Amino acid sequence: NDVRASLSTLSTNFFMAGPLNRYPAKGDRDGFAAYWHGTPPWDASKAMEWVGSMYEYMRTFWNEKTPRRYRVMGRMLPPPAYGGTALPNHFIFNAPAGPRDTTAVGPLLLLAHETGHLFVRGLQNPGGGGPSNNWFTEGMNEYYAVTLALRSGLAPLDLVLQEMNVQTRNYYTNPRKNMPADSVARANPMTDGRA
Repeated sequence: NDVRASLSTLSTNFFMAGPLNRYPAKGDRDGFAAYWHGTPPWDASKAMEWVGSMYEYMRTFWNEKTPRRYRVMGRMLPPPAYGGTALPNHFIFNAPAGPRDTTAVGPLLLLAHETGHLFVRGLQNPGGGGPSNNWFTEGMNEYYAVTLALRSGLAPLDLVLQEMNVQTRNYYTNPRKNMPADSVARANPMTDGRA
């Protein structure tokens, strides 16, 4: 492919090359398409279909009338590999490769979280920008990702309950829970504005 774009456009995009799988098999689903390489233990096509449905639900919730081109990209890496980063109109996620497990549904809430960044990205910390803003945006996005996954009826209830329990336990056992956001950002040198 020959890509011609400004440096500012190229620097805010992910690119994939190699033998890729895709959902849907051809075209897109109201602007949505997903690509991945490697073999996860879960049914990747089914998980990408799920995130496509989550994207549609979020678009309706956030009152976005016009579908846009939205892309999901996944890399299956050796464990532990879970994580993701969102950029405008797309995100990339990492997940562990592994043998097929018919009980595994995939990282649905991670996918919901990264999709949520498309809509929550513009919400700003009332206290201002800077590194402390990352904590506000991430927290807001995580709240909506889990809440909308539950409200939509798309996520398995036990998965949402498990995530809520993890978040609650992490919050109440965190020694920094009452620290101002800008102090947390200074205490964590790894904060760079990405999730």
